[in-house]
Amino acid sequence: MFRIVCACLQIVLLFGLPTVSHAAEPLPLEAYFRPQNAVKLPDGRRFNIFCIGSGGPTALIDSSLSQWSLEWRDIQRDLAQVTRVCTFDRAGYGFSDPGPLPRDASAEVGNLENALKAAAIKPPYILVGHSLGGINMRLFAYKHTEDVAGILLVDPAIEHGDKRLPYPKSYHDENLSFYRGCLKQLEAGPLTPGFILPGAEDPCLPKRPHDLSKAVWSKLTEIYFSKSRFEVMLSETESKDETSSNDLDANRHSLGSIPLVILSSDKAHFTEDRPNGVDADTLYNAWISAHEDQARNSTQGKNVIVEGASHFIFEERPDALLDAFNEVVQQARASKMKP
Repeated sequence: MFRIVCACLQIVLLFGLPTVSHAAEPLPLEAYFRPQNAVKLPDGRRFNIFCIGSGGPTALIDSSLSQWSLEWRDIQRDLAQVTRVCTFDRAGYGFSDPGPLPRDASAEVGNLENALKAAAIKPPYILVGHSLGGINMRLFAYKHTEDVAGILLVDPAIEHGDKRLPYPKSYHDENLSFYRGCLKQLEAGPLTPGFILPGAEDPCLPKRPHDLSKAVWSKLTEIYFSKSRFEVMLSETESKDETSSNDLDANRHSLGSIPLVILSSDKAHFTEDRPNGVDADTLYNAWISAHEDQARNSTQGKNVIVEGASHFIFEERPDALLDAFNEVVQQARASKMKP
């Protein structure tokens, strides 16, 4: 669906963008380089949750494909000025142990259910999901509607995107081929910085950016370029348009009047990397139509296009994300106070 093929891009986004002014200083990198609250799941696996702030409802934040809690570093403390905010690492990412494959939405939601019990994080919840995390959070909302006070989806992935978006099949296959190729290299031994698979454009492991210290880069590569992470990326990608999408279809129902905001990237950013032959209007209209369809799940649902923002809205337009988050939390609190 998106050309988020290599972790190199994620690192550039996390560390290479101009500094954006925030109400609160981001937490230090070191806070995300260790487990915060690694609770035990019923099968003994560790599942890492990172909560800061106070007040309710508690916000649960799920990240995009390939990412862990670090994705929210720049803005987590800002969000925590509004209410308690918990990011978490899905199985195989960050400091959560790998889980059995496949890693589809049902498996992700099941892990979260058990982790919330183990950590004694009680409802009601504000669900926040970015990209792939949006699919997981929607499934959680369908299964636990009575526990959900509000939902904020950040340019969320859509179910059956392989059929609904006019990309050629080869476009989807490239991502899978890249993950499989990098995983094969990892199974043979450590990745060499700058190594590029035959036919690929990006390296499995980029060279260290000049603005990152050796210590920071060493820790990042330890987490980003692990065998388990590539296994999860591959499994989540393979599952998204099949079992995960089917689970959404099977469980979908009205969410009543739960506050629901869906933020979408603007047309220029969303279509700038489209393959040759794919019409920009057709592509973007399909994306926005899917987001509008998701918003119709609640009588309080709405879709907002964030001008000047790509898929990573929280990096380029943190003001828009903070406004939407505050809106959802305040609506949820107001609904709770109604007789």
